[in-house]
Amino acid sequence: MNPISDTEFQQLIEWAIEIQQIPAPTFSESNRAAWLAQCLRDLGIPEVRQDEAGNVLARLPGGTEAPLLITAHMDSVHSVKQNLGIVRTPYTVTGAGIGDNALGVAALVSMAASFTHSGAPPAGDIWFIGTVGEEGLGNLKGIKAIVPNFTTPPHCTIVLEGIGLGQIQQRALGIIRQRITVQSPGGHSWSDYGSPSAIHILVELAASIESIKIPTHPRTSLNIGVIRGGTTINSIAPCAFMEIDLRSEEPETLTTLAGYIKKKTETIQQEGVSVTLEEIGNRPSGSIPANDPFLAFGAKVLVNLGVPPRFIISSTDASYLIHKHWPVLSIGLTTGSHVHTPEETIDLLPLHVGIQQLRQMAAEIWSVKTVKSDIS
Repeated sequence: MNPISDTEFQQLIEWAIEIQQIPAPTFSESNRAAWLAQCLRDLGIPEVRQDEAGNVLARLPGGTEAPLLITAHMDSVHSVKQNLGIVRTPYTVTGAGIGDNALGVAALVSMAASFTHSGAPPAGDIWFIGTVGEEGLGNLKGIKAIVPNFTTPPHCTIVLEGIGLGQIQQRALGIIRQRITVQSPGGHSWSDYGSPSAIHILVELAASIESIKIPTHPRTSLNIGVIRGGTTINSIAPCAFMEIDLRSEEPETLTTLAGYIKKKTETIQQEGVSVTLEEIGNRPSGSIPANDPFLAFGAKVLVNLGVPPRFIISSTDASYLIHKHWPVLSIGLTTGSHVHTPEETIDLLPLHVGIQQLRQMAAEIWSVKTVKSDIS
């Protein structure tokens, strides 16, 4: 497949900005999904639909080989109230969510345009898929809903992330997310002083959790990302909660850490107070064998383009596919900075190489031979 032309490259950037301008926080991707579905129809993809989860699926018919899936998540970490202003320079584009993952979705559309305009049928069907629920508490909802559409794994799935050129995900980072809620009788801060406060109990518990020794090997993290509660400054809080994000390179360590927090929650129980812990997210661990032919193929493509490949552990839609033992290549398209902030920035010069990487992978993917197995 030929390198991207200047016209195609400019169209890619315009698509990325157009997508970025459509708010799409996790669980509210419908407007962006509608845009993507209509765009794929306009390109001439004959079969475009949305599933019950909200994913967009478009099938370009091909030959008899097992299908290729190209996916990009549509959701963003930013709220509907986020300022989506764009700042452009000759070398960068800056704006909330432009790299994660408006650029990934735009590259998906660009690939669909390239294949439909070529006129030559691919060796197998190509599915262009926009997924929901990849970020935050989406818990990989979208990609999990895609798997049952296939009785056997596709030839390969290419998962697109806007930022991270040179990275290929080899390991799925295990994640457990918990919400701890404290409820108490509440009351007036003066006349009922001494009555249990949900906030006081919660912050004591948070301090106790923070004292847990977190191992550096395997790399593990604990983050209290949200804490809310109370009603007014002069009221004893009747309710408060916090949300905790636990991650580890090793699933056993992750399970042990979650167990420690459960025990600490149980020990803080007292009369008249309710303390509950619920799991609100669980992303599976997994790894691709070092001798996997698709990893070798992806690395070879990058080396030929002058980009040193880096095999990484991360949490993306590919994590679930790695867990299910599907052939998968999760790749980044360019370099960038300030991910998940309003100043998120993508670099334009490396993007030429990133798109060539994607085009080459999609064009040559069926040359990679592998043994098929049923979905586990």
